[in-house]
Parts: sequence; C-alpha cells; structure tokens
Amino acid sequence: RIQILFEMVTLKQTLLNNSKLPWILSIIAFVYCIVYFVQIYHNTDIVFNIVHPKPKTKVASFQTSTSIERNPPHEASFNKQDNLLSISTALPDVDSAVQQIKKKNLMFIKTHKCGTSTLVNVFYLYGVRHRSNFALQPYKHNINSNDIRGLLPPRPNGTYNIQCQHGVFNPSSEHKILPKATSLYTTIIRSPVSHFKSAFSFWGGDRNMIKKYGENITYEESMNKWLETYSGVSVGLTLNSASHDLGFAHYSFTGSLQQKIEAFIEHIDKEMDLVMITDRMDESLVMLKEKLGWNLTDILYLKRMVARKPERKLKPLSNTTINRIMDRQIIDRQLFDYFNKKFDRHIDDYGRERFAKLVKDFQDVRLRFENKCFDKNRTIRGVMGTETWAFSDYASKNLGCVFLQTRDIQLTKAITQLQLTNDYTKELSNNKDIVFKDMFQKVQSDFMAGLPVFEEN
Repeated sequence: RIQILFEMVTLKQTLLNNSKLPWILSIIAFVYCIVYFVQIYHNTDIVFNIVHPKPKTKVASFQTSTSIERNPPHEASFNKQDNLLSISTALPDVDSAVQQIKKKNLMFIKTHKCGTSTLVNVFYLYGVRHRSNFALQPYKHNINSNDIRGLLPPRPNGTYNIQCQHGVFNPSSEHKILPKATSLYTTIIRSPVSHFKSAFSFWGGDRNMIKKYGENITYEESMNKWLETYSGVSVGLTLNSASHDLGFAHYSFTGSLQQKIEAFIEHIDKEMDLVMITDRMDESLVMLKEKLGWNLTDILYLKRMVARKPERKLKPLSNTTINRIMDRQIIDRQLFDYFNKKFDRHIDDYGRERFAKLVKDFQDVRLRFENKCFDKNRTIRGVMGTETWAFSDYASKNLGCVFLQTRDIQLTKAITQLQLTNDYTKELSNNKDIVFKDMFQKVQSDFMAGLPVFEEN
C-alpha cells in the first residue's frame, strides 16, 4: 500500500509540475488518487503491478493478479446465507489432473458471421451461473484489447475468467488479460463459401448490387458483380473475414503471399488450444467441453433465429462461382483446410466411437431442451427481418431459455451493470418483456441449488 501511495503522490507531483495543465485538473487528479488509495486499502487481496509509462505513452497500464488458485472461477462454491454474493475460495479436494483442467479460464476470439453470437450466449450463461468475471468494454459490443485500462474491472479479489467479445486478435495484449498458462484459447472459423455468402448478405453486398443493377439481377450474378469490384487479396469483413479477425493484417510476415499465409497459420496454431468449426458446431462444443471440464448442460444452445431466405438465394451456386469465391478466399480457405483437418486429429486422439456417442448424447439433450423452450407451432418476428419461435410456458419457469435467446448485445449491458455494482438485485432494464434482474437471479439461484440448466421433468 505504501508503494502504491508513493506512486500516486509521484503522479500528483508530475501533474503539478506540468505547466501545460490547469492547476484545477491537478487537484482533481490528486483527489482521485486519494480515493483510489482508500479503495485499495479496504481490498487488501487485490494486487496491482504498477507499470511506469514508456515515453510518449499517455497512461500507465496495469495488470490484475492472475493467481487463480486463490479464486478459481469454475470451482467456486456459494454461501447461500449471503444473498448470492459471498464466495468461498477453498479448492475442492479432487484429483489434481481434473483440478488442473477446471482451472482453465476462457479466451474466445469472436469471429464475424461464424455463429459466434450463439456461442457468446452459452459463455455468458455459464459465466453468470458461476459468477465469473468478464473482460469486456463496459456496455459495448466490441473489445479493444490494446486498451487494458478501459476494460470493465473484475469484482474485488477476483481475476478475469472469460473474454468473448468481438475484437481483432492481438496476442501481446490478450496474454495480459488472460495468461495462456491459466486459460484455454479458442476461436471458430467457417467453410469459405458458406462464410462468404453469409457475410455478403449481412454486410449489404447483395443489397448494393441490387440498387446498382436492378432487382432482376440474380443472387449469383450479384455475387459475381461484387467480386469484380475487388482486385488483389482483400482482407476485411466480407473476404477472408476469419483471417481479418485473427489479425492477419497486423503481422509483418515476410516472403511471398503463400509464405505469409503459412506463417500466419503456424502462428494461430501456436496460439490456439482449439479452433472450432461452425459447420461442425455440436462437435466443436463437445470438444470444448472436454477440454474445459464442463458438463453437457453447460454447452446447451438455442438457435436464436429462424431465417427465411428469399427464393432468389435458394438456388445452388455454379461451380464457376464457387471456384471464384474460393480463389478470393485464399487465406481463409487454407486456414479452414488446416484447422478442419486438425479438428479431426483432436477427435482421433479422443477416440472416434467414444466422441461420437458423446456428441449424440449432447444432440439429444439439446433438442429436448429446444423443444421445451419453444412452441414451434408459433413464430414471432425477430431482428433484421428474421423470425424466431415463440417461447413455451416452460420458458417462463426456466429462464435459461430466455437467457440463451436474448441478444448478446443486451446481455453485455446487463453483465456490465452487474459486474460494476456487484448487486444482483438491481433493476437492469425497462424492457417489460425481459427483466434482467429476475433472469439473472433465477439462473444463479438454480445453480446454487444444484439445478442444471435443463431438467427433463
């Protein structure tokens, strides 16, 4: 504490000596430092490593303690007499190998148009049930891992457990948030043609071509016209989107394009403990569950949108257009080929028959859960022109259904408020349809009572 106070006094003196700053700003900064010191004084278990700013750096950065042995995120036990807030930090007496698995925090690099909103809801539900600390930008949909000081702080005496927002992968910063020694790093990618079709429609490529060439243009013609507007290798949110999100453009790989691609894939292979495949979603979640030591009910998901594609998009693409897309998706194509084959090797290592049975068990449970959450005879309008099934009466009792169906942007805002206030009884929304207070309290009280996300009866 004395060292921290010294740092604060030094900062105050630096501000006072800077003639360019108004004297009132220095006083405000000094008062803030004193208040901050008082907060630290009353939270003696928090460890801050103060890093002196480098020349031309505007602010100093800090790193929270990464000692998860003191407060393991996924082995936390709750004190029912303390209104959901008190947490026992004692580690259970379990086999050391299993314990080591369950110490894993989760770093999920969210890629665009790969089913990641569905996955984020799964991670959010798991984190809220287990009272994990999320590394996220307060109230925002994206994360800037370069701005560590801008992250939502963890709860007192806690460390970050989960990161799963959109953001370009930057290992040097991500490692400071969730060290690889205590975290499982994962992401998800999608087959190049399917990925392009989804991104092309979502980001307005088809809509723009219709405006330019008229409504009589076919979907395939629209794609080809759009592809003609780009030359060379494009890395963005429509072409080579996964490589964009995984940071391809941010590395100075040398050599030819092929050599850069190979170096990039090798780099991602070293960073990621598991690369999931959108086209193999159930298999991917089961493999993730096994690597994290979670339960089958921890990875239950709901298909949030029942999209109705216009008739013009239902016709299969010609081989010529498919090959053209694959040529333009040159980085993502090789990225997908490599990690799709590696995923097969993960299954081989686990045992194909045993893994297939586990996936079948999960699919059976997930389908029963979906059928209980939804009344599939009724649909309601969703966001962006989609439709979704209406909730069943069961969903009013099991708010895990509502949680998994809520847009991740709304959940991010609610989780921000909860993590800032540490108050699970606070009213979080004026939305009459979704009362976050009730939803969050219910999923946590179920967890405290030992109830799974989904019960058959």
